[in-house]
Amino acid sequence: MINTKAYFNRCRNSIYNGKDQFLLVRIANSEQEKDLSIPLICEGYGRIKHFYRVLDDDWYDTLPMDPMAKSLNLTYTDIIKAQVFQIASCNLRCLYCFVPDALKQGTNNVAKWFTTNK
Repeated sequence: MINTKAYFNRCRNSIYNGKDQFLLVRIANSEQEKDLSIPLICEGYGRIKHFYRVLDDDWYDTLPMDPMAKSLNLTYTDIIKAQVFQIASCNLRCLYCFVPDALKQGTNNVAKWFTTNK
């Protein structure tokens, strides 16, 4: 039996040092980069994610765009662009996840520490 609390804490401790620093994956030159259609930003550690209200005539995005726009003081829009970064560990192991296992191990060889301080 897996001790889920211990496993969660190990994953969390591998990407957060308790000093406002997080271990973020460098997507550039990884297997995951092949799946992206937009160039990476921030030396390969970040990307721009586009959130669309309408994906096509029959599908709508599940993102709650209006509450998000309101909380961020944004005007009504059908597209929101956001900078996103990926932490270097995950404790869920979802079957549908597109992130290669090598980028979820919490190791420094594919990641770098960043601070939340300005």
